[in-house]
Amino acid sequence: MAAKFEFYKDNAGEFRFRLKAANSQNILASEGYTSKAGAENGIASVKTNAPIDARYEKKPSSDGKSYFVLKAGNHEVIGTSQMYTSATSRDDGIEAVKRTAPKCPDGKPSPPPLKPSIEKIDSSPSMIEIDRGTSHPLQCDHTKLHKV
Repeated sequence: MAAKFEFYKDNAGEFRFRLKAANSQNILASEGYTSKAGAENGIASVKTNAPIDARYEKKPSSDGKSYFVLKAGNHEVIGTSQMYTSATSRDDGIEAVKRTAPKCPDGKPSPPPLKPSIEKIDSSPSMIEIDRGTSHPLQCDHTKLHKV
């Protein structure tokens, strides 16, 4: 399985996301958002800020474990890591977020692939009508094409 973002709604009714590594381990969890659109913007912010070293704040927990937070350019927390038993493991977690988040699917369902098909060919050799799966056919006039 590839790394991915997952959306969910928590018990308080807030929208959240988490970044899951290829091994299904949670490597980053978001704050709560009042709308799904807010959570989607949070994912976009993770993708933008993940590659930037200065956006990570490394922290110790009260029980001696380590974790990190990822912050946006405005210094707001976008996501928090799991707890790690060592600083080295925490740093590996940061590297995993930096490596996977920017190219990770955003958790939205993918649209169905377009299936181009020729619906009709006009009797005139200069006009072809193609249905691209939309409600508006694409019309091509090859007499207006030019060599590049």
